[in-house]
Amino acid sequence: EHVAVDRDLLERIRARLDELDPETDPKLRLMFELLESSPAQKIAVFATFGDTVRYLDAHLPDGLAGRDRVVVIGPETDPDTRTRAIARFCPQTVVRPDYVPPDGEVDLLISTDVLSEGQNLQQAAAVISYDMPWNPQRVIQRNGRVIRLKSPHDEAFLTTMLPQPGDLEDFLRLEVTIRRKIVAASVYGMETDVIEGIQSELVNFASRLEGEDTSLLDDDDEVAAGGSFSGEELRAELLRALSEGEVDRLRRLPWGIGAAFRQGDNAPSTGARGLFFACRTRDGSRYWRFVEEGDDAIVVTETAEMLRRLNPGSSVSAVPDAGEIELDRAWTSAVESIVDEHNRRANPRAEEERIGPIQRFALDLLRDPAVPLPSGAGDAEAALSVERSSTVRKALGEVRAAVAAEEFSREEAARRIVDVVESFGLRAVEPAPPLPEITDEDVGVVCWMAVLPHAPARAVGHE
Repeated sequence: EHVAVDRDLLERIRARLDELDPETDPKLRLMFELLESSPAQKIAVFATFGDTVRYLDAHLPDGLAGRDRVVVIGPETDPDTRTRAIARFCPQTVVRPDYVPPDGEVDLLISTDVLSEGQNLQQAAAVISYDMPWNPQRVIQRNGRVIRLKSPHDEAFLTTMLPQPGDLEDFLRLEVTIRRKIVAASVYGMETDVIEGIQSELVNFASRLEGEDTSLLDDDDEVAAGGSFSGEELRAELLRALSEGEVDRLRRLPWGIGAAFRQGDNAPSTGARGLFFACRTRDGSRYWRFVEEGDDAIVVTETAEMLRRLNPGSSVSAVPDAGEIELDRAWTSAVESIVDEHNRRANPRAEEERIGPIQRFALDLLRDPAVPLPSGAGDAEAALSVERSSTVRKALGEVRAAVAAEEFSREEAARRIVDVVESFGLRAVEPAPPLPEITDEDVGVVCWMAVLPHAPARAVGHE
């Protein structure tokens, strides 16, 4: 009731959702047809959400088209349970060529994306994506489970269910509208990023799927950190680790623990050498740093770039002898960078500096005594007194550009600034308590990771 959206658009989407009655659901009927007509004996069906998998399991008849099935839902199955399930689906590739599952072999797997990476399911010759995820690369990963070098099949049958023409754009527009209206839960009042940047990519990917663009099969099976969807990929990995109890195990590790690895051939940052540090200050502030080894000891502070450098690739190798790792020098550079950033943030003027010129324009205009202010201007000024996201700044930038082009008056600009604040649901927030200044003695390491470049293969000859 607090979110104003396009009512016609919402009604069209509700009408589509009303079709989810199992008796009349066109998507479920299409799934029946695909399973009954597929020439593949074994079929893997993937869906993004556990509820969707449960829906399919509840409404697909047992033994449909002569195929018994197993169901895997990420958060509800531990690794051992998942292994037993897929061992029934692909016993020859998951266990061994002569393995016979005690509970019997099955020819249908319905799973969330917990199995869309790292599993060799090439005994199956068909993949059905019941939905198209927000990350289109996920569809490629699903297909990659059966398209393997050792596949016994001459053909693979790959199907992705897409919305009706126009529905995808409708859903995306509704998502954008709602996200613009929702106030973020963060204590700092930072609103959720809008998915506008992903919208065109999703629509383009759907068009390529519908046009049976086979070049999609050439995309790399593994998503490199730093790509368009690296944030989504990282969140998926963390959620999977959480569901498998891995996070609890990591929390039990001692502070200061470290490790080293040598990158594989296909690592996104092959050849880079350096040390990563996850650090914490006495006041509880957290910082990441990657120090690139070399004469200049370059310190990397951008999160996406650090994740890219920490991606080992698929052929990673451990480094048993850490003698070539220069921890002390890198640690000194990391601490200097952290102390410098922290103390700049501790400066009372830091918040004003972070606001940036576009928000500063809006604040100066709302504080200009010569400008008649509309209702809500005081609340808008308070809401813009803390740093806001790039989406808000973009909207404010359009107002500033219009004023500079003399398209409307400063009075009209003030009204439009208030409209921007209200459309994003921004509210005044209490400023964060001031940070205490620190010295290098106040920085501790939570964990570290040494990254060594790939060691080139050597030719060995015999006389």
